[in-house]
Order: sequence, then structure tokens, then C-alpha cells
Amino acid sequence: MGDEDFLDLAAIAELLGVQVNSAQVYHKRAVRARREGTAKPWDMPEPDNVFGRSPVWREAKIRQWIESRPGRSTEAATEARRQGRAE
Repeated sequence: MGDEDFLDLAAIAELLGVQVNSAQVYHKRAVRARREGTAKPWDMPEPDNVFGRSPVWREAKIRQWIESRPGRSTEAATEARRQGRAE
């Protein structure tokens, strides 16, 4: 796979400043949304690999997702809520 760094849910939680459980919830919600065909652009991306039983993502992919996801206090989140796209 090359020399890229991979992040597990604990590392992603640390980047986001949330508990590991929250990162697990983001992942589970995204998996369910993709399965049900209701995925949103800001959902957590699909894992790039699985090490053992742990999903992992390329660091660059997660950093891009973090930058693009609407947070509760961003203009993107406010606009998404106005248009009925945010939960």
C-alpha cells in the first residue's frame, strides 16, 4: 500500500477532539447510510483497509473529510440546516 499513514478510530477521534465512541458512531452511521442509500456528502468516508478487525483510513483522506464536513458552528452547517440537509 505504500508509505502512507493510516488512522484508526482512536486516532480520528483525537484529531476531531471527541471520544472514541463518537468516532465509532460516525463510522457506524456512515456505513448504515451507504447501505440504505441515504449517504450524505459529509458522512465519514469508507475505510481504506481493515487491519485485523479494525477499519483504518489514510490520514490524507480523513484530514480532507474533516475540512469538508459541516460542524455545528460553521457557515456550511448553517446553510445545510437551512436547506434541510443536516440532521
